[in-house]
Amino acid sequence: MATARKRTATRRSVTRKSAARKTATRKPAARKAGKAARKTGARKASRAAGAAQARKATTARKAAPARKIARKAGRKAVRKAARKTARAPAPRPRNPVNWFEIPVRDMQRAQAFYERVLQITLTVQDMGTFRMAFFPGHPDAFGAAGTLMQSEDYTPSHLGSMVYFAVPDIDATLARVQANGGRVLNPRMSVGEYGFVAHFEDCEGNRVALHSMA
Repeated sequence: MATARKRTATRRSVTRKSAARKTATRKPAARKAGKAARKTGARKASRAAGAAQARKATTARKAAPARKIARKAGRKAVRKAARKTARAPAPRPRNPVNWFEIPVRDMQRAQAFYERVLQITLTVQDMGTFRMAFFPGHPDAFGAAGTLMQSEDYTPSHLGSMVYFAVPDIDATLARVQANGGRVLNPRMSVGEYGFVAHFEDCEGNRVALHSMA
């Protein structure tokens, strides 16, 4: 019995020692495996980071020409807009009056009077019940254009608004007024820095004015 117990204890001791040796052997191997895994992971991470940086660098190199082109195009557009703005003329100021109508009883007589006095050509046109003679007009010129107007609703008069015609020589124009059936109401007179004016009555009985800077 004693011998059997000794043998059993010996076997148990040997088993424990063997297990301890195996455990001792496994631990360094596990540590080595862990170190190797960590190194491998670090290398993979390093390679991945390097690849990402390389891709970014490639993308940046590819995008650089596009950015340069965009910047150049933007600068060109700005310069072009600036040139257009510099060339564009400033809007011209406008006066509030842009049309007038002078009432007449006899269109043929009134047309002849104004064409001779102002030395211009009027264009006659019928518009419904209205008969009109248009003074020459230019959209880009200063001053207002207008017409002679013949209609039952229009009556020649000295009352109300008065039209001023711009002429180069007031005295010569007044002479033509008198020669063609009109009469002088106020001869040429100075209005200071604004030039000279005169008033006359046309062949239809309207009070009309002239203006000149000389």
